[in-house]
Amino acid sequence: MTRGLSVRARLLLASVGAVTLALAIGVTAFNVFLGQRLSDSATNTAKAQAEAEFSSLDIKNGHLLSPEGPDEAAASTLTWVFEGTRALESPRTTAELNNAAASHAGAPEGQSDVAESARLYVLPVEQDGRRYGTVVAAVQLGAYRETARTALIGSLALAAMLLVAFTALSWWMLGRALLPVQRMAESAAQWSRNDLDQRFALGEPRDEAAHRRALA
Repeated sequence: MTRGLSVRARLLLASVGAVTLALAIGVTAFNVFLGQRLSDSATNTAKAQAEAEFSSLDIKNGHLLSPEGPDEAAASTLTWVFEGTRALESPRTTAELNNAAASHAGAPEGQSDVAESARLYVLPVEQDGRRYGTVVAAVQLGAYRETARTALIGSLALAAMLLVAFTALSWWMLGRALLPVQRMAESAAQWSRNDLDQRFALGEPRDEAAHRRALA
């Protein structure tokens, strides 16, 4: 495929191919790393929210007490408190989130996603080896996913601009570097047609072999 291409074009294709591969690896690695960091951030936020709610709870006479009732929790906190399967505290939010939180009542500590909309963190309420209830906290994932999409688009756009700039600069630099070779080739072609006795000016000899060739 490259037989009909000039030396300049072949060198350009090789260098652009190498840079394209390097940029693809870099963009992929960056976005994978960022996605993992955003996921960890969402989990840590939900966990901190659950721990803050956990610290406000009290246990009296074998029952779990919450400072807020089922209808008093602020929607911005998105935390639920369950005694068994009974909700002692729940935020004003969507039925999907409420059902997802309720399904985790009694579950072990850990995280869980509700489709792609929210990250849940489950924190058991235990004392002296006995479990009294469960705290479930949720973090909306919309902002995290929007950040990831923006970073992906931005990194792809930056990589494309760098590739275009590199291609243009490489084409110019290769043209400058190969200009003497092009001139020599043109001169050799003209001499072969007009004067076979002419030869390239090699400059002053730098070693004995070059000196012997100059005297020949």
